[in-house]
Amino acid sequence: MHVNILFFSIFFFDYIYIYFFFSRVLINILDENDNYPIIDIYSNDDNIQKDLNIINIYLNESLEINSLILSLSIIDRDSGDNGRVTWKIDQISFIPFELIRLTENTGELRTKELLDRELISEYNLTIEANDHGRPISKSTRLNIHIIILDINDNIPKFKENNITVIINEYVKFNYSYGYDIFQVHAEDFDQGINGEIIYSLINNENNSFSIDSNTGIIRALKEFDRKQREIYILKIQAKDKGIPSLSSQQIINFKIINQNQYSPICDIKTKNISWSIIENSQIGTIIGNISCLDEDIDQFNGQISIDYQWILEDKKHIIPFEIITKKSNTSQVINI
Repeated sequence: MHVNILFFSIFFFDYIYIYFFFSRVLINILDENDNYPIIDIYSNDDNIQKDLNIINIYLNESLEINSLILSLSIIDRDSGDNGRVTWKIDQISFIPFELIRLTENTGELRTKELLDRELISEYNLTIEANDHGRPISKSTRLNIHIIILDINDNIPKFKENNITVIINEYVKFNYSYGYDIFQVHAEDFDQGINGEIIYSLINNENNSFSIDSNTGIIRALKEFDRKQREIYILKIQAKDKGIPSLSSQQIINFKIINQNQYSPICDIKTKNISWSIIENSQIGTIIGNISCLDEDIDQFNGQISIDYQWILEDKKHIIPFEIITKKSNTSQVINI
């Protein structure tokens, strides 16, 4: 900055002329880097909220690539290099956004990839502006927090497929809402009501079944007779509460089996059995066997499973024996 000053005066005293002349003075004011860059944002979107030096932006995950998020301008009131500003996005990891420079002092933040809330729901980035002042430049940082809003873009999915459920015939029950026989599970990765699931029956012959709309618990509402019908096929629907809602279906086969009438019987006369073996016997030598039988003719009711537990006084020793089960129709032999 400069200032011009010019003084000129003439005085008259009787017949004597006195002249006074003054010279012009030019004052130059040098700029000091005393201003920080200013970052201004422009948006009419209600999804942008300002909080001190942090901007919260709420974006719908259905935004297309190259969608405008906000416009901005960056100025510095200083002159020369002190007022010349360089700006960029400062982020640690990959973000699906880019800062586009339109002019020396204006730019836009736009999407460069599709958004998916189920993968990443929030982003944090910073716009940093630095002037070129010397010896020390000044900088301004604007922190931006982006929250991705959910849309109903995920279909409820059942966790299991090809399900067959066994039901015993002639099961007695005393409650009008029946008895629990199975529970279906579906999951929806959307948020809020978009991820809330309602279960229902698509078909229900003779009102033989019911389902809890919230838990997916299926109940039998009658006594089944295998002679009348052996297989029931039930179609289940899982539907979310989004608008519009999405749904998927699951088929479950219910197989009616004979009533489980008999308990397994093993040829054990006493609870304590003693067996002996000669030392240095070959590996695989059978020490003894126990035979168990279930007289139920149905393959499910007549199937036997064996549970056992070794009891040792000294847990440091390794048990040199194993129990092998061999199935034969409804009988089972235990070899040790």
